[in-house]
Amino acid sequence: MRTLGRTGLNLSVVGYGSEFIADPGLVKHIIGQGVKFIDTAPLYQKGNAERKLGPILKEYGKDVIVATKCHTTKDGSAPKEKFITSFNASCERLQVDGVDLFLVHDCRSAQAVNSPGARDAFEELRGAGRVKFLGMSTHSRQAECLQAAAELGWYDFVYAAWNFMSPQRYTDALKAAADKGLGIVTMKTCKSLTGGRDFWPRARPEHLQRLGEGNAFQASIRWTLGHDFVTATLISMQNYDEADTDLAAARLKLG
Repeated sequence: MRTLGRTGLNLSVVGYGSEFIADPGLVKHIIGQGVKFIDTAPLYQKGNAERKLGPILKEYGKDVIVATKCHTTKDGSAPKEKFITSFNASCERLQVDGVDLFLVHDCRSAQAVNSPGARDAFEELRGAGRVKFLGMSTHSRQAECLQAAAELGWYDFVYAAWNFMSPQRYTDALKAAADKGLGIVTMKTCKSLTGGRDFWPRARPEHLQRLGEGNAFQASIRWTLGHDFVTATLISMQNYDEADTDLAAARLKLG
């Protein structure tokens, strides 16, 4: 467990990314192995990812931190009502009254990050006790987006696509955001090893099977978590073998 920036919220260092959720039993297994952080979004499976998580959260909701998201416009001009409506629909699918973390989804410019509608919606939802912290996610132009989030001052945490193949400017931007007190969650941790897929290929090349004390996927996870400014990394786990191997990486000491 690590603390998410200045929020005081404790997350498991590996979180479950639910975009490709298929087997509810696997999600329960992952929670049983110590994962206390689940991420989702209305976009995932056209809302069905949230619907599949609903019954699981009824059973395990008190034990996990839940995050969901809403897109803004390219220039960040989406009104407060868009976020409120999206949030309410997410909660209905998830069968909850609120979530811990709410994000502006997939920001690709500083303009998108600077979304007053998201800020105003968050303040209203937080005042009603339905959300605790506001964040934003970015998959491209991360340095620009991270800098904007840090400078605005009203974001509590960020998600960024980042791994051992990312350019140094992304690492520097993450460190700078962390220095401003933002919690750091990373995504696409193993994507450099999967031919661009978000999870393991079905037939793993032999040269990825072993690397030091674990395989290359474990090494990539361990590299990410070896940076003290990272709170957690989100991973899409598709089967029990993949889940057990990925989660074992969080228990290994760095070589």
